[in-house]
Order: sequence, then C-alpha cells, then structure tokens
Amino acid sequence: MTIDQLRAKYGSGPRMVCRPIQRHGIVQGQKQQRGPDGVLMFHPNGAPVNVAKIRLVDDSRRSLHNSHLIRTCETVAPCPFTYMAYVCDAVVLQSRGMNVPVPRVVFSTDDMRSAYRQVPTSDPEMCIVCIYSFDPGNVGPRFVENWGHNFGHTSSVSNYWRTPLLCCQAARHLMAIPVDHYCDDYATPDFALAGLPDCGAAAGLSGLHDALGLILEPAKHQPPNSSNVFLGVVCDVSSAHQASPFVEFRPSSGRTDRVMAMLDHASVEGLSAHSAQVIKGKLGWILQSAWGGVGRAAAQPLVSRTGTKNFLLPGGRPAPPETHLWTPELASMTQFFRTLFKFLPPLRRTLGATPRGRLLVYSDAQYSQRGRKGLGVVVTDTLTNTSYMCGGEVPDDILAWMDSFGSRKKQKINQCELLAVIAAVMTFGDILRDRELLVWVDNVPALSAAVHGYSHAPEMASLSNALHLLLAGLSAAPRFLHVPGKANPADIPSRVPFVRRDGSHALDPDRLAPADARVVAALRACYRPMVLPTAAQLGNLKYFIRRGAG
Repeated sequence: MTIDQLRAKYGSGPRMVCRPIQRHGIVQGQKQQRGPDGVLMFHPNGAPVNVAKIRLVDDSRRSLHNSHLIRTCETVAPCPFTYMAYVCDAVVLQSRGMNVPVPRVVFSTDDMRSAYRQVPTSDPEMCIVCIYSFDPGNVGPRFVENWGHNFGHTSSVSNYWRTPLLCCQAARHLMAIPVDHYCDDYATPDFALAGLPDCGAAAGLSGLHDALGLILEPAKHQPPNSSNVFLGVVCDVSSAHQASPFVEFRPSSGRTDRVMAMLDHASVEGLSAHSAQVIKGKLGWILQSAWGGVGRAAAQPLVSRTGTKNFLLPGGRPAPPETHLWTPELASMTQFFRTLFKFLPPLRRTLGATPRGRLLVYSDAQYSQRGRKGLGVVVTDTLTNTSYMCGGEVPDDILAWMDSFGSRKKQKINQCELLAVIAAVMTFGDILRDRELLVWVDNVPALSAAVHGYSHAPEMASLSNALHLLLAGLSAAPRFLHVPGKANPADIPSRVPFVRRDGSHALDPDRLAPADARVVAALRACYRPMVLPTAAQLGNLKYFIRRGAG
C-alpha cells in the first residue's frame, strides 16, 4: 500500500496505530550458489561457486521497536550441537543398567519453513514494513502488512521460541520422541531396529506439525541416519553401540569451504571491518566443534580488523577510515586455517565412561635476564597416587623466536609460563591421553591464554595454538585454574636444577631450601627429562597436530 493508503487504514500523526519499520539489504558474507534446479553449484576444480549473501534486514533499532519490545525477564535455552551425545550417553547407561545390548541410534533433522512468518501476530505495531523502491516512475515507499514475526525485532526470538518448544514438549510427552530444537532446527533421535531404518520418530514429528498447521521444509529434511549435519556440524553416532562407545563431531566440509572462499575473496578485494566480523563469527562456529580451544588464537588478525577507531588524533582530527588492505598477518592466518581444516581433530565424547581420577598438572617458570630461565612441572595421577616431575631451562633458540615477533621485551616471564604448560603436555603426553586434567598455573596472562585459546600478544597466541593442538590430539579434557605462587610445587624444579647422582636424577640438594626439601620428599615424584619444542617446530602447525595424535 502507498503512504496515503497506510494513513487511511491506520491513521496519521500521533493517532497512527502502527509504527512502520524500514527494510534494507546488507551484504552478509557469501553463500554457495544454487542452480535453477536448486542443486549447489561447483567450479570444475571442485570449489564451490559463491555469490554475495544479501539479507533483508528490518531496521527495528531505528524505529525504536527494540528499545521497547524486548522481554528482559525471559530467556531461551538453545539446544547445543552436542545434543546427540547426551542422548546416546543416556541410552548406553540405561542399556547397561538393564543388561541388554545397546541399540543402534540414528537421528534425523528438520527445519520449519519460513519459521518467523508461520507464527502469526495481529499487532500492526510489529508488522508494517516499509520498502523503498528506486524504479523509474516510483511515487514513494511502499508499506507491506507482514502478519508474522519480524526478523529485525529482538523480541521475536523469545516470542517465536515458544512455538518449537511447544512442539518438542508435545512430541516428548505424547509420543515419547526425545526431540530438541535450536530455533527452527530440530534434531530427532530414533532407533534402527529389526532391519528397519528407524522407528517412526521423524514421521511422528512431521505429523505433529501437520496437525498444528505448521509446515516443515521438505528440502531440508535429513532422513534418519547415524551421521547427519546439525547446526553446521557433522554429528556421527555410528559408534554409540560399540564396546567402547563414543560420538564424534566435526565441522561440515561445506561450511569450512565457504569460510576459506570468503578469505580467498578478501585477499583479492580487501577485507572490511564488517566482513572480518562475519568471517570471525563463522570461524567461531566452526571451531566450537573442534577439541578445546584449537585455532582460536589464530583469528587474532580478524579481531584486530573488526575493531573501530573511536578516538581523535592530535588537534582534534578524526581517525583515518578503517583499512581494507590485505596484510601479511591475514595471509598467514589464512594459511593456518587452510592447513588446520585438513587435519582438524574431531570433538569426541566418550559414552557411559566410568569416571577416572583426574590428573593434577602444576607448571611454573622462572625468568631472570642475567640468571636462570627455568621451567618446572609436577604431575600427580589421583588414580594411582603417583607423582612425576621434570625441569629444565628455556633454550636460546626459543628466546630468539619470542624476540622475532618484534616486541623485544626485556621480561618474558608470561611467555615462559605458557611454555611450561606446553612442556608438561609434551613430556607427559602418554599419561595425559584421554584424561581429565586440572592444570594449575600461577601466572594470570598465561592462564588467560590457556583458558581462552587466545592472546593479543602474537608470541603468546602462537604458544596457545600449540598447546591446544597438542591437547586436542591427546583427547585430553583440561580445566585451567589459578594457584598462588607459594602453593605451586612446580616452583621448585623451575628454580632448582636436576643433577645426576648414583645413576639417577634428583634436584640439587645443595640448592634446596629445607622447606622445599620437605615438599620434594613428600611428593616422591618420578623424574622424566623435559621435552620442549624447537623454534622451528613452533612455526609448524602440522607438527603439534601429529605429535598430539601420536
């Protein structure tokens, strides 16, 4: 309708009973092009054909809808991509409790068609959209009555969420189908019994939606299988009924290919702050399905590009515009992810596993510009009540590697503290494999880099990458915690060197304080020579992936 027709129906001025929302398109990265038949298109070399992804956005912030319509007291609990691991774990535990074989688990996925548009609302305050046209002879904007949830409203998320939640609860209570959803995406577990592909859970969910007048998208339905893509992640439950059951997750190849295509496109056309934010978000989604904090630190150049210059130069001059230049750091990051995606270790969840004692890992470092630059590690296995200890000094080539990033810091204690954690993983990898770890660190910057898999300092980011690649290859589940320096037993081997006496290695008794000697005697730790990476290995991504995997 025209503006005159809008005013005739809804009034004008202060008496208008609607608030139009402007709609405009924005480029939101790229997507793979589909042919006239709906099939995804590829280049002759197998690479996907990508086109600009333009999304129509209803500007509900400018119309003030979002500042007035959000429900601050209502939250939603989205289903994680790991949902099938929880389902399979419950199946395994119940089967063992009943002393019956674990049945073969499968699952299907579905998507509600035009989800926001299917769930109606009768409030014109939310549903009048203003569309501008620049066609010749255009007489002005057009207004469309869109009787569904608006894509620009913050309130639409929680308001729409109730519909699929109601469908899931109805399926669970009325049909015993343990389905869950993430917005309009469903994951429906089922069993494959007696040679049948499934037991009808997917058909039951479809019938429920038909009864409610809601339509599922047939083109996006994935039939029951042991491996399907859910939320962009390949979920493989094919080993859930084996003797040592587990579920694996890995990014879908199409998603990683699209991210690499976007980076390759940016290397030629330039990378804007908005494009960097889009790629960063997609990388974060991919890396969540990898083990631990793998690859997060490598995205540092994207994080830097997404920032905005909200400051003034001397004299009150505004800051220069954001650059779109493709930098060597971005090129190095692209090569990192190109290699990582080829060897990215999957996220594996063991099912029905009997809890094993945790490993306590303590690490520490000492750094003196003119004195000792030592590292120390103490590991205690609570399952066997056995302790291990190692110590050593930071090699000169690694110190030179730290300086190669251009910072030339006089004090490198943060870097050495994080290197000590890497030394612990490399030295005791056979003990750490497939175990839960409590890793105690007394240095806050090193602890932050270990927890987040990221650091603003480039040398710390590289060390963090190496650490998480090693842990991923070992399938170790770490939890990083802070320990006060005076309570850290690894402080002792970081300060006191090992000496060889009577055919074995021990901390130099001449340099042990009486209190330290009592701690060492109580630990009764077995000695191991410390293993450290070389400077060349720190620049080789494949080395840490393959070393962790054995």
